Amino acid sequence: MSPETMSTSSSSTARPNSVHKDTETCQPKSHIVFLKTHKTASTTIINILQRYGDSRNLTFALPQNRNSHLFYPKFFTSEFVEGVTSGRAREFHIICNHMRFRKDEVSILRKLQVVNTCCLV
Repeated sequence: MSPETMSTSSSSTARPNSVHKDTETCQPKSHIVFLKTHKTASTTIINILQRYGDSRNLTFALPQNRNSHLFYPKFFTSEFVEGVTSGRAREFHIICNHMRFRKDEVSILRKLQVVNTCCLV
């Protein structure tokens, strides 16, 4: 049985699944902010986002000095991101590192993204 004909009830009559109803309007995103949280499979999501971005040649906001986290557990500041302080950073497509969220600082990075950025919190 294809996903389009899967039934959400146990009856033998198959009906379209509403999840697949609007596939024509679904468009890939190229600007994404993901806020990683503890113990919620967020590392798995980050791995998926990294593979997605890598396969599409998108740029990432990466930590300075090759750190694996944006200086967690410190509260995030945009200076933690490679290229922000020096002005080399022109645009980031994806921000998905482990950080302690500060709206004003993340907003600085968002200025390096386009208006239709997809935020996953």
